[in-house]
Amino acid sequence: MKKILYVAGVVIISSLAVIGVLYAATTIGTSVTTGGNLTVGNGTPGVTQDGEDGYIEGTLEVDGATTLSTLEVTDTLEVTDAVTLSGTLTVADTATFVSASTTGTVTLGDAAADRTVLNGRLSTVNANGSGIDITSTYAYGEGVEMRYTVSSWPTGKTNFQGMFLRLRNEAAGSQGMRAMEVNSEANNVTMNNIEGGYFYAWERGTTARSVGTMYGVTGELMFDDDSNVTFATSSAAFRSIVKTDNTMVGAGTKLQGMEMVFGTTDGVAGTIFAGINLKDDTQTSGDVTLRYGIKMDDLYDVSIADLVLSSGDTIKNLTASSTVVSGKFGAATASPSSLLSVGAGPGDGIVTASSTLDFSQFCIQGDSADGTRYHMSFGNGGDLNVDAGNCP
Repeated sequence: MKKILYVAGVVIISSLAVIGVLYAATTIGTSVTTGGNLTVGNGTPGVTQDGEDGYIEGTLEVDGATTLSTLEVTDTLEVTDAVTLSGTLTVADTATFVSASTTGTVTLGDAAADRTVLNGRLSTVNANGSGIDITSTYAYGEGVEMRYTVSSWPTGKTNFQGMFLRLRNEAAGSQGMRAMEVNSEANNVTMNNIEGGYFYAWERGTTARSVGTMYGVTGELMFDDDSNVTFATSSAAFRSIVKTDNTMVGAGTKLQGMEMVFGTTDGVAGTIFAGINLKDDTQTSGDVTLRYGIKMDDLYDVSIADLVLSSGDTIKNLTASSTVVSGKFGAATASPSSLLSVGAGPGDGIVTASSTLDFSQFCIQGDSADGTRYHMSFGNGGDLNVDAGNCP
C-alpha cells in the first residue's frame, strides 16, 4: 500500500513539474533546432507554414543584429534603429521609420496612380542640405529626371501639369518670398555655356492640327479685385537682371539684357507676327492705361543709341527735348527721301489735326545744293526766318 502511494506521489509531482514547464517561463542555455515549423503562442499564422517556418503571436524584440533575406510586412512595422536589407522589402500596409537610409535603388510605386506623400523637408546628402558630388563615374546626365506621357486624358481633366508648386504665406511681415530659385553657377572655371533655366513648348508631329495658344514662358502678376496694394518700387511680370563689372572682356558688344532669336526648323523662310506685341487682355473687363509702350528713361548713361533699327539707323535722346535720329524719313509707301511726308498730300487745301506737325521752338538746319549750311526757324512774330549756319 505504501509503495502504491509512493508511486502515485511521484506521478503527481512529475505531472506538476511538466505543467510548470508548459505554463511558466523556461530558460534554455543552448541553441534550439527544429526540423519543422516554430510556433510561439496559440494564434493562427496568416501565411501557410510548409516546413521550417516561424510564427510568433506576440511581440518580437531583438537587441542584436537581424539578417533578413526577404521581409514581408502585412501590418505596422516600427523601427527605432538602423536596418540593413540585402533583399526585397515589400510593405502592404504602413511602415514607420524613425531613421532610415539606403545605399542602393529605392522604387516608390509601380503605376501612375500610386502616390508618395511628403510631410517634411526634402534635401540632398543631409538634413541641412549639401551638394551631391558628381564625378566621372556618374552614369547619368541629370541630377533629377521626371518624364510624363499623357496617352489618354484623365477623366474630368481638361489640363495637365507636369509639376505644381505653390508657396503661400499667411503670416504678415516685411519679409519676402520666392516660389522657386534655380541657380546654375560656374565655380571659377571656364565653360562653353551656362544657363539658369531653359523652358520650351514643343508642338511635335507633321499632321495638320490647331493650337489655341502656345507660350514658352508666361510671367503673370495677379491681384484680387479688391486688393489695396502699394508698390514701394517698380514691379513687372517679367524682369531680366544682368550684373557685370568693368573687367569683363567683350561685355559691351556681346552681353544683353534680353535676346530674342527667331528662326525656322526647316531652313525655309517664315513669318512671325511681331517681335514684341503689346495687347489688351480680352479675358478681363475694364480699360488699362498703358503710360508707355517702351520706357527707357532710367538708362542714365547710354553711350551710343537708345534704339537701333533693323538697317542700322539709330534713335537717341541726348537730353530732354533733344532727340537725334540718324537716316532719313519718308512715307510708308515710298522709298526714304530727304522729305518728311505727313498726311495724304495736296488736296482740298484743308490740313487736319491728324496730319499736322507741331514743333516747340521750331528750327530746321541743312545744306543747300552748293553745300552752304542754313537753318530755318519761326520768329516771335510768326515770321519764317532763314539764316546761315546751324540752328542757334
